[in-house]
Amino acid sequence: VHHQWTDRSRIFRVPDFSTSATIWFEKTLFDASLLLKMGLKGHYFTPYKANTYNPSLAEFYLQDETEIGGIPLIDAFVNFQIGSMNANIQCQNLVYQLTSHPHYFIPDYLSQVGFIKFSLIWKLSNA
Repeated sequence: VHHQWTDRSRIFRVPDFSTSATIWFEKTLFDASLLLKMGLKGHYFTPYKANTYNPSLAEFYLQDETEIGGIPLIDAFVNFQIGSMNANIQCQNLVYQLTSHPHYFIPDYLSQVGFIKFSLIWKLSNA
């Protein structure tokens, strides 16, 4: 858990509290030739009126209309390793599917919709 505070909120604003946590279950299977890890990642920050970004000026500026935060970001993942191959499947931003209203990471910029991400790393060696 992080607590942030500034007496210069007319220059740059930050959320009061933010936190991140990961919880997982890990097990070896098939005589330790498969390592399986399943879990959830969560991120949260308190609502605040963040600075917004103007791409034509390439800078952030203060705004007082849009409040962001206050909604947890939750990802589920399954990771398995077989020998030198590591595969990872993530369902990112699960809360987006459960809410009916859009939420923002930066004012006027919608957060990413929930999606599934797959990655495969296979280390090849000359043996």
